[in-house]
Amino acid sequence: MKKYYFNLFALALVASFGLVSCFENDLDESASQGFRIDIPVQSVSTKAVTDNGTSAVATFKTTENVYVYNQSVKAIDDGVLHPSADADETTFTGTLNKTYSEGNILKVLYNTNSAGVVDYSDQDGAIENVKDAGTGEVTISSVSGGVITTTTATMDNLQSIFRFTFTYQGSEISGIRFVRIFSSNGKLQSQYDAVKGTGTYGPVTISRSDDLADNYVYAGLRFDANGGDQIVFQVIDANGKVYSGSKNAPASGFAVGKFYKTTVAVSLYTFTVASGKKVCFSPGDLGVDGGVYSFTDPFATWGWGNSSASKRVWLNYDEVNYTNIASGHELYGIKWRIETWKSSYSSVTEYKYEWNNVIARTIDGGKVAAFYHVQIGSNKCLLLPPDEATESDLEGLTSGATITNYVKYLAKGFVLLMNTGYANVVSSGYSWGSDQQGWYWMVRENNTSNRFYFSWSYSNTPAVSWFANQARMRVRYVHDVD
Repeated sequence: MKKYYFNLFALALVASFGLVSCFENDLDESASQGFRIDIPVQSVSTKAVTDNGTSAVATFKTTENVYVYNQSVKAIDDGVLHPSADADETTFTGTLNKTYSEGNILKVLYNTNSAGVVDYSDQDGAIENVKDAGTGEVTISSVSGGVITTTTATMDNLQSIFRFTFTYQGSEISGIRFVRIFSSNGKLQSQYDAVKGTGTYGPVTISRSDDLADNYVYAGLRFDANGGDQIVFQVIDANGKVYSGSKNAPASGFAVGKFYKTTVAVSLYTFTVASGKKVCFSPGDLGVDGGVYSFTDPFATWGWGNSSASKRVWLNYDEVNYTNIASGHELYGIKWRIETWKSSYSSVTEYKYEWNNVIARTIDGGKVAAFYHVQIGSNKCLLLPPDEATESDLEGLTSGATITNYVKYLAKGFVLLMNTGYANVVSSGYSWGSDQQGWYWMVRENNTSNRFYFSWSYSNTPAVSWFANQARMRVRYVHDVD
């Protein structure tokens, strides 16, 4: 059989965003009827396995998938190829099941899903699992005896590899469990369709339930041209402390196919809930997908209007009845709790409700309001500044303002709450209420029969109230600051 070589992902020099050095991109066969194809690959690839301090060193894995899209007939093959060995030199091997002809142009899709899409939105921060994909093109030179041969191809990276170190007050943060990354200019792609050449834009989340081997957090990220873009980070450590910060992209923007190493300074942001008790808010509302709970991206609307949805951000109060950290809801290996009524906190009854205290704080001597009604696109939301906010952080923000760049406030520790309706239990199931008002659960400590909630309309002051009937609402967890 004729051999054809794919020169994968050439070396890239990087000189910005705190980078250093170069990225050295050394990166089951079916018995059914179809076309046999074997693609020998030289000892260069995108697969980052180890970081020797100046470059990323890689090997292929037999678990990685390779798909083929026939551009001549606009069809992706359902056959999947794999590297034949865990090595820096290997062969993509397998069987293609569709019909092929001499002259067909094929796009080779490395480490995509079966539709040719790379999903960057959820990664675990480990270098051996960094999100990594590439594409290349070949032309079929012959189809004979059930074997396809092609021309030689050069593969191209679809992303760059980033190594982040996060610091607080000059010291590296260890035990990082969660990082969410935003582009203020909307240039970060959460997914990329390598077949269509189109991206889906939004934040990327890196999360895990245990500690990394060191303080480095790795991610495969794909940006559009984004010179000077403000990149915003929300970070959770193993102690449940939530940090935020930002760093600007280089003037030339991030280029595809590079290895960037950078240090990002972040700050700890807290909120006083009652009698001096301080908490960190989770960086996102609680969501559940097939029984797995997570902190969702802003404006997630999983399950709206669907009473039986397994993927949803509207939850029953008994799902979130965690009123203390010791027996809290564990996410990312950290215990979280819901806002509560605390009988021991205050002689002023209304401030026993932690939500009410949040919206009654005095911040920066009264120069910063405790909350701001804001319009973000079609969404009427609430922004809560942290205790540490100063007047300069507002950048002219006033209640009722329309915001085109809300991400810059996340960088300063502001909490964004959605305008979200609720589902009320009725005899026929659930009745879905207005989505122009905010509704968030609060559970009264040691009194689970009462269903309290924090609510607001765009023109009214937020407050805690009580719901007699069972309902589904949103939840924003907190973690006590030690």
